[in-house]
Amino acid sequence: MDLTGRPAPACAVAAALPRLRHRPGPLIADLARAAAGGAVIALPLLVVDGMNGVLQLALIALVLLFAAFAVQRGLKLTESWTAEGHHIVRRGAIGQSRLDLSRLRTFRLEHFAPRKGAGWFRLRLVDDGGVRLAAEDTLEDFHRLVALALAAAEARALPLDDVTTHNLAALGLARGIA
Repeated sequence: MDLTGRPAPACAVAAALPRLRHRPGPLIADLARAAAGGAVIALPLLVVDGMNGVLQLALIALVLLFAAFAVQRGLKLTESWTAEGHHIVRRGAIGQSRLDLSRLRTFRLEHFAPRKGAGWFRLRLVDDGGVRLAAEDTLEDFHRLVALALAAAEARALPLDDVTTHNLAALGLARGIA
């Protein structure tokens, strides 16, 4: 529904959105970093005899953290994103999520930059039913997904914060939303 109570119009962009998948290169690099980090942290556990129990627990926790990161990045390799009617659908190894664009409540585009000149974008969407989706720019044609969601945000006259507006401009998608 839009602000007048009428159903939001169907997004013409939906038909133009192909099946999106994550580029494997960045995710495989993340998997390699997770494996290397986990191995470096696990090495003292395997080599040092008589290690303090608290230190052992801390190292085990770090190894598990690297393992969880590796699993998360590996699951992203199985994901695909499509537009079906008024919905954005994310499918993966652990199921699917369907976000209703005609009921979009939150549109946020974030940029994370651990160092100058580097970083990544994350699109966060929430619909009125509470469905939440977050997409990273490791998706091929990420800008097309952002454009589709932005069209839905415009149809619903959603306000955008300054950070999102700035990040849209950085992607070349600046629009006239209040």
